Amino acid sequence: MTDTEEKTERDAKAEAEPDSIPLSELRSELDGEPTESSTRDDDTPLSGLRDTVRQQNEDTETDVSGAFIEEDVEPIDSAGVWADLLMDADAGEGQFTAESGADSTQVISKRICERCEFLADPPALQCTHEGTTIHELVDVGHVRVSACPMVGPEGETKRSE
Repeated sequence: MTDTEEKTERDAKAEAEPDSIPLSELRSELDGEPTESSTRDDDTPLSGLRDTVRQQNEDTETDVSGAFIEEDVEPIDSAGVWADLLMDADAGEGQFTAESGADSTQVISKRICERCEFLADPPALQCTHEGTTIHELVDVGHVRVSACPMVGPEGETKRSE
């Protein structure tokens, strides 16, 4: 018997016996047709769990329209809110108080700090030089510092002598 004859014989058997078709039960379940395994009582492990889960899923597919209540609210006067925020005399410019002192801060290139011997190891962004402080990362390429020995008063880099 050749391969083609075997395939034809196998196809004829499959047409005669639809249960022998691979995944036929799955196809029947997807089509909504009851299968032999779904109609019989299973004594297989966890079959009761499967039935319980199916029942819970059917129970949860109820109408949830009553779960939310629509209420009427007053419209917000956005201009008034902004006016309150901008004109509030008690509000400071931030949550931190300004430090008093003669130290002036400078915004410098982040590359200066990255090449400096006093920069602490990551993840900390701080200077180990006494009296020097890195205040903030202004943007991706710049930091605000005070009393940096590597930067002159106008912000240019001091050169080693």
